[in-house]
Amino acid sequence: MKKTLFFILLGALIILNTDNAIAEEKGLAIYPPIIKIKAQAPTNIKVPIKVKNLTDTTQEAEILIKPFRMGKDERLELILQKDYTPEVSKFLSSIRPTEDDQNISKTIFSPQQQKSISLSIDIPKDFTTQDYYFSVIFVTSDTSLPQSSHSKQQIGIGTNILLSVGKSSGFLTSSFSSPFFTNEGALKFTAGVKNESDHFATINPQVDIKNIFGNTIETIDIGEHNVLAKSSISFDQKKLTSRNKYFFGPYKTEFLVNGGLTKDKVQYILVLPGKSVLIFTAILIFFAGLSIRIRARLKKNNLK
Repeated sequence: MKKTLFFILLGALIILNTDNAIAEEKGLAIYPPIIKIKAQAPTNIKVPIKVKNLTDTTQEAEILIKPFRMGKDERLELILQKDYTPEVSKFLSSIRPTEDDQNISKTIFSPQQQKSISLSIDIPKDFTTQDYYFSVIFVTSDTSLPQSSHSKQQIGIGTNILLSVGKSSGFLTSSFSSPFFTNEGALKFTAGVKNESDHFATINPQVDIKNIFGNTIETIDIGEHNVLAKSSISFDQKKLTSRNKYFFGPYKTEFLVNGGLTKDKVQYILVLPGKSVLIFTAILIFFAGLSIRIRARLKKNNLK
């Protein structure tokens, strides 16, 4: 069962940055796949979750609440019960799945039935100010297997909830890089955003490419992403490659987060035809080496 739950939760965590979609797994669909909440204590939060049975058979689903966090290697990981802190245990005890105002731990779906399950979260006045991340998992059995099977597969789907309790503090920092010289063709970049805050942040980063006159000729929209507290996110060249091809000339590029410029935000690129990049690079290396030799010789002569 533990391996099954890990597989289900892993599938849920993968969709951490997918807001406008319906998460689907064999047998069930859930909406929304991610829920973001910012709250001030004390309060009671009620979160509606829509779950639909996609099969033509009756399905019984067990409801599980599983906390997760950002691991040391910048990967999401489950928090095992033995690692629960008093704050996590207190928080989990405050979560109650309800249906028709009744607390539930499981529910039954008729064929093709859609239900609205409410998640009630009680946040008292003395609640610790921090972020809480958890998945709400609906687990069913695969009815396509024989009833006598001892290895009946557990399947399910989950929604991820990002809850911030208290006022946000801290800031975002970013990095942005590209080669100064490049050949004609698509422009490629790498970038990253680090969340120094105590709470998660939702960002909409983009790269603007401008011509010599300062006009924006292309925008690379990276899309909405959620960056958990004290963590970072990176964007490689697969996500940051221009659609257009660029030819000889200088270009100015800017990396923007939520519409505002950030540190290391500007890069200048000189696009050169053919093998000119190699020639320019060789010339620069030659003159750099020549400069070092001249300065070394002048220093030696001054010592005499």
